[in-house]
Amino acid sequence: MHIAYVLGQFPSYTETFIANEIDELHAAGLNICILSLNKGSLAANTDVVYDRDFFDGAKFRAHLSLITRLRVHYFRILLNCIIKCGFNLRILLKYMKNFSSAVYLVERIKALDIKHVHAHFMSTPTDVAMILSMLLNIPLSCTGHANDIYTASEKDLKEKMAYSKFVVTCTAFNKAYLTRCIAHAQQGKIHHIYHGIHVSKWIRKKGLEELTKKDKINLLLVGRLVAKKGIDYLLEAMLLLRQSDYSIACTIIGDGPQHPSLTQFIKQHKLRDLVTIQTSMPQDHLQKYYLEADIFVLPSLIAADGDRDGLPNVLLEAMAVGVPIIATDVSAIGELIQDERTGLLIHQRDPQAIARAVIRMIEDYQLCRNLSEAGKQHIETFDIQESTNKLLHLFNGN
Repeated sequence: MHIAYVLGQFPSYTETFIANEIDELHAAGLNICILSLNKGSLAANTDVVYDRDFFDGAKFRAHLSLITRLRVHYFRILLNCIIKCGFNLRILLKYMKNFSSAVYLVERIKALDIKHVHAHFMSTPTDVAMILSMLLNIPLSCTGHANDIYTASEKDLKEKMAYSKFVVTCTAFNKAYLTRCIAHAQQGKIHHIYHGIHVSKWIRKKGLEELTKKDKINLLLVGRLVAKKGIDYLLEAMLLLRQSDYSIACTIIGDGPQHPSLTQFIKQHKLRDLVTIQTSMPQDHLQKYYLEADIFVLPSLIAADGDRDGLPNVLLEAMAVGVPIIATDVSAIGELIQDERTGLLIHQRDPQAIARAVIRMIEDYQLCRNLSEAGKQHIETFDIQESTNKLLHLFNGN
């Protein structure tokens, strides 16, 4: 079966779960054609069809070609896009850009026998994929994650879910939210499938040191430098931890719009000897940092615009390695982190709670051992093979 995957960017450090999913589906026998609206932060190791600029001559030629091939069908879909805009110029420009992207991508894959189109993120990628599916008259499905769900209008989500053959989302929390947005008769098309990771590819810690005996205790956070990660609250916690009886350092790995403000906070509060920010890096390079970390901290929160994490893959990775985890009870994080069993859960926006949890882990060696061991057992249920099998069932059945 030949499936077109429409993505916002590919490949990307922050979306390695998509690349892993595609690799596993390839290995299972599906032919995946990757259509990316933008180039990602990594070099592609497979063939990718990239979108072009709006005024690119290749797009103009694609429109002429499709008009010749589809005739009335082309104009019917174009008119449908225009009607949706309701005479709003800003929305009209957005739809025309998406329509033009879909036309160009259809032209690029015309020699392939594409039977299904799937989009990751229920935002622009699904907008483009929807038009593409109309032009090719093939089924559409999509995967919803976090930002694309919680910052979208209910009307927009309803329309995309109603049109889709099936909808996948990566957490039970997301599924419950999306189910409330759609008619009862259509709720069966929403499926919860965790991203999963290659558990066996992560080198596990051989044992945990007693942190009270260490000269320096290493905290680690991996994630985009955006508001929903709560990194500013971790930095505030570092101010409190600096006053403790222990030498505690923190490494933050990621890129994003908060980098200037976080760097300024570190400089202003003289934390440069204790906190370092490193740029995003490939997963094989991250392994070293997970192994060196004593505690993994991710103080996620619900941002002012409603954006929030789903179930960050970095938590799965840390758990696979055996790093004790402190996280917040936000969104679907509790589906992985069982408080006091596979990690410690705290409330969001609370630097004092972060500091207390860190000190507790430092001073309770048995707690850290228990969390690490239970986590390594629990993560086996999140292996990528299980999620791949569920996706295969959906694609083959639809």
